[in-house]
Amino acid sequence: MEASIRKLMEEAEEYLGKRNYSKAAYKYLEIAGLFEKEGKLKDAERYLRLAVDNFIVAANEARRTKSFRKAAENSLMALEVYKKLNILDKKDSLILDIASDLANAASEYLMWQEVRGAATCIVLSSLIYFATGKINDAKNIIENFKTKISAEDFEATRILSVASLIQKVVTSSDISKYSELEGLVNSRLKPMLPLIKGNVFSKLVDEAVQTISKKVRKEIKFPKIVPMLHVPFDITFGKPFVINLKLKNNGEGEARNIKISFSMPEKVEILKGETKVKIDTLPAGKDVDLKLTLRVPDEGVEKKEYSISVNLEYFDSLGTAYSTIVGPVNITLHLIQESEKVKENLKSLKEKTSQLEEKLRKFPEFLTYAFLRMINDAKELLEKTDLLLRDKKIDEAKINIKTVGFILNEIEQLLIDKNLKEKINAWREKLIQKQAKETVKGEERGENIESSEE
Repeated sequence: MEASIRKLMEEAEEYLGKRNYSKAAYKYLEIAGLFEKEGKLKDAERYLRLAVDNFIVAANEARRTKSFRKAAENSLMALEVYKKLNILDKKDSLILDIASDLANAASEYLMWQEVRGAATCIVLSSLIYFATGKINDAKNIIENFKTKISAEDFEATRILSVASLIQKVVTSSDISKYSELEGLVNSRLKPMLPLIKGNVFSKLVDEAVQTISKKVRKEIKFPKIVPMLHVPFDITFGKPFVINLKLKNNGEGEARNIKISFSMPEKVEILKGETKVKIDTLPAGKDVDLKLTLRVPDEGVEKKEYSISVNLEYFDSLGTAYSTIVGPVNITLHLIQESEKVKENLKSLKEKTSQLEEKLRKFPEFLTYAFLRMINDAKELLEKTDLLLRDKKIDEAKINIKTVGFILNEIEQLLIDKNLKEKINAWREKLIQKQAKETVKGEERGENIESSEE
């Protein structure tokens, strides 16, 4: 264990030297974990405190450079470590920092014209503000954001509807909409988190929703069905595929008279299962899976999108009706599996890296070193892409392919740039001249020494 701790400490110090406080903090967390396993709790606490200090520094640095999403993530990590240390007086201020950073991050995403990412940040921020009782702050950021986007931007408006529903539940204590809120959080907000690399905020979302729930709940035990519609990726025309709707009653009360209705285009064939289902009751804590086997005939196009949605309705013990819509979820069908296309692109890029490495042998060593570093990074990314394909993470693999393709194309363009070649030749000439002058000076100094000795 000592060797492991020493290695982690060296790595942490290295990151600190590079002012990468976040990575240093993660190393300190690993050290604390090792001490905890050995029962050395005081040592563990010391490194937990080092971790939290560095997460806070990292958050402040991120704010200084206007990287607000990173600031929010580092503040969240600091919050988690404080909880572990049972230091609770920092909780409220850190949570508000996270909310503020996410609201500021929305402006970054708007600047990059990533409206869905911006809307996701706004909903996250307002959710936290509502949960902490900062209702006016939540309302303000929502209204301010609405003025910056087009009313016709369907995706952003759709995501933002989650924030509007949160506002309705909190301000009017409308418990009848609470189940719908949970459904929208799970079906609309959480699926958007990867757009901002925000899966780390998923736990905070759940805690905020639970806090809101406690504020509007009274003595009655209400059902809360959380629907999740799972659809497969990388599907092709003419081949059967299965979609799965999972309903889980996360409430304290029984859900009754549950009605489920799937909606999909006529072109989609139902091979197995029913599109309209009724369930008498779903007790608290229980779940049920509904599966449909589908197929879409070949329509003579390379790819096409189809939307599937689910209407869900149920009642509580008082006869109050709850309803929500899951989706619409888009499925894309292809003539050829996307994974096969990615594999072909992957093979082509690997060949291109080898070709570029061969070309670089004709260039000076100083230039070769710089480009080879870039090529090695690209090769590492391609290796990760192989693993992503094995795990069927096609979208992430496609992003890597696009990134590597861009890097290699840039290197290729630089290598054929005549101006670059001229600059290299000029540099060579200057270097040769400089070396020649140094040689002459050295010889002159040698002659002077010999004369003085005589």
